[in-house]
Amino acid sequence: MAQASKKKRVLIADDVEFLRAILKDILSRAGFDVIAEAEDGVEALRLAKELKPDIVVLDIVMPGKNGLQVAGELRGYPLKVVMCSTIGSQDVIKEAMELGASAYIVKPLDEKKVLAALEGIAFEDS
Repeated sequence: MAQASKKKRVLIADDVEFLRAILKDILSRAGFDVIAEAEDGVEALRLAKELKPDIVVLDIVMPGKNGLQVAGELRGYPLKVVMCSTIGSQDVIKEAMELGASAYIVKPLDEKKVLAALEGIAFEDS
């Protein structure tokens, strides 16, 4: 089917430039199209609404709006949200999933974990 060959468009939101660069590298090498990066939650929300990516990767702890707030505000949009945070508490993971996250990655970033999470949702029917 044509969908499988279409590159999934990804927005990365993390306030740490180094982590955005690592994610971009991992995803680009795996065939994802990283269309934009945001360094805070307000910018992430604006870019997600403007650029309409297929997947938004959100850190939780960011200035402006945190990733959970952004995830909640993106509910109802035709995109998938992947949370990516150092916070690995079950309560926070549960809250993220209740806010509509499709996957949750606990930092430090591991290429296999990142790709498993994104490839697992990349070809689900929206």
